[in-house]
Formats: sequence, C-alpha cells, structure tokens
Amino acid sequence: MTQNKGFTLVEIVVGLVVLAIALVGISSTLFQQSRNSVDPVYQVRATELGQSLLTEILALDFDQANSQGSSAGSCNPVPPRQCSTTLGAEEPSREDWNDVDDFDGYTTAGELLSGATISDLYRNFEVSVTVCYAATITGNCGPDATIEDYKRIQVDVTTPTGQVITFAAYRGNL
Repeated sequence: MTQNKGFTLVEIVVGLVVLAIALVGISSTLFQQSRNSVDPVYQVRATELGQSLLTEILALDFDQANSQGSSAGSCNPVPPRQCSTTLGAEEPSREDWNDVDDFDGYTTAGELLSGATISDLYRNFEVSVTVCYAATITGNCGPDATIEDYKRIQVDVTTPTGQVITFAAYRGNL
C-alpha cells in the first residue's frame, strides 16, 4: 500500500474557514485600535483651543460697567446695582468685546482661529461659551437677574468625534 502525502479538499476548506475567522477577529481589533488612536490627538487640540479661548476671555474686564483707570475699578453688585443684568455682547464685533459676559452664548465651528495654518488643525471642532453670575468661586450659576461677585465662564469644546471637553473659570468683581 502506498501512502499519499498531502491534504484532502475537505481539510483545505476547513483550514481556510478557520483562517478567515481568525483574520476577521484580528482585523476588527486592529481597526478599533486605529480608530481610538486619533482621540488623544483631538483631546490635545481641544485642550489647546479651550485653554486659549478661556485665557482670552479672562483677560477682559468683569463687566461693561467697570470703570477703567479709576480707583473704583469694579461695578457695584449691591444696590444701587451698576453691573449688567443682561449678559451677552454689547458690541457687534468680537474684536470690540471688552468684558467676559460678551462671550455669553458665543458659538463657532470650522475655522475658529485666523490664519490658514492654524485653522486647519481645528477643522470640525465646535466651541460654545456660557457666562453666568455665581455667588462664590465654587458655586453654581444663580438666576440671570441676580448680580453676584463672580462670573462663571464655561467653554465647551466638541471634537470631531463628538467628545465634549469642558473648561471653566471664574472672574471676580474685585
């Protein structure tokens, strides 16, 4: 009797099926990892963008009623109230905004910063800003008409993958 060496057709087909199942499992794991590898890049860019915008806002005055260059310096949160009760931009152009609550309700997407080399880094990012009065630097926002000693500035940056990263700071009326 002679012995044949090799594989039968059935053995080859079974081997191909097992190999295909293994490749599907490996490739689905690798594709998931490659999709997740971009998240840290988006998180870093969102952090840069959020921190930059928050720094720009915090450099502004507490309120439109602040008297620059005088010894008074801050608007009065107690009667007679001199601080703004309505938050939002008093000036039509962002370049003219001069106090933190001008950014209340500010939203933008796409090219967030001037300059073609910078704006490409933030394509498909979205930013929204809310400003409200808070009684303390750890407090939550109060009713809109209540003037307090602090304004809470919150910047929400949404990455192209839909992750929202929030930055918050307080500006005092001191």
